[in-house]
Parts: sequence; structure tokens; C-alpha cells
Amino acid sequence: MTHVPTLLFVCYANRARSAYAHVRAEAMAGEGLRITSGGTHARPGLSMEPGMLAELSQRGLDGTRFESRPLTREAIAAADVVLTAGVDQRAWILDDHPRALRKVFTFAQFNRALDAVAADAPDVVAAAFAAKVSARRSEDVPDPWGRDRAVAAAAAAYLDAMLERIIPAVLRS
Repeated sequence: MTHVPTLLFVCYANRARSAYAHVRAEAMAGEGLRITSGGTHARPGLSMEPGMLAELSQRGLDGTRFESRPLTREAIAAADVVLTAGVDQRAWILDDHPRALRKVFTFAQFNRALDAVAADAPDVVAAAFAAKVSARRSEDVPDPWGRDRAVAAAAAAYLDAMLERIIPAVLRS
């Protein structure tokens, strides 16, 4: 049986950035990856932020069935790579789960680490960690919560660019 890698996306409430990434990545990856998400401070069962929902709709995707969920210890343990919307979520995870250090990155941190990963690397996540790329607050995914629609559009475009590179890299390992 072949291992199907699991990507876990994390933001604060699991209603905007990680929710968008979850739905978008499922559409991009097909059956090759298991996609999940959670929020460091999420309440379960809430719908997606309207601006991010509209961004998905513009891309032909339906996020209306998405429901927020709290981040769990089990989700972190099961994930092959954990990608956070920002430095704060990464720090929050690592404060409680320091053993997850080798697989927890911000989106931008992981994306930059891929620059140092050989195309034939057998374990992309381990190679990304070995690259020792730091997380930068200036590269956090813009948070659209309570802001105008332009911020949702910027967040979606930013996540799309990251996912277009990250998903193929994780699929090949």
C-alpha cells in the first residue's frame, strides 16, 4: 500500500486562509494527497469567510460545505507537513508540540525552502527542514477577516501561488 502524504493547513479560526487552502488544494491535488485543516482558536462547524468563499467561486470551486474545525494533537501527529498562514500559528503549534518542528512551516517558509531542495530529493519535507529557512512575519498570508474584499483577493492569489509550487513538490516525495 502506497503512503498518501497528508498536508495540514492552519490559521487562526480555520474560516479564511486555511479553509481556502484546504478547498483549493483538494481540487489541485486530486487523490494524490490527503488534505486537512484546522484553526489554533477555531470553533467547530462555522462557515467560510465570505470573501474567501467568493474567491473560491471565481475559481469554479464550491466552499459552501466547508466547516471550521479546531486544530488537534491528532491532526498534527498525522500530518506529513503542516503549513501555517503565519508566524504566530507556527509558534503556537511549536509551543505545544516541539517534536513537530521538522514538519511545521509557514507557507512562505516552506516555499522558499523548496529553492534548496533537489528535484530528486526522496523526502521533500526533510530536505526543506534541512535548508534551515527562517519564517518571516512579513511573508504571512494576508488575513482577510473583517477587511475589504481586496484583502481576500490578495490572500487567495498568494495562496494559489504557494500551492502551485508546494503541491507538486510534496506529491513527488
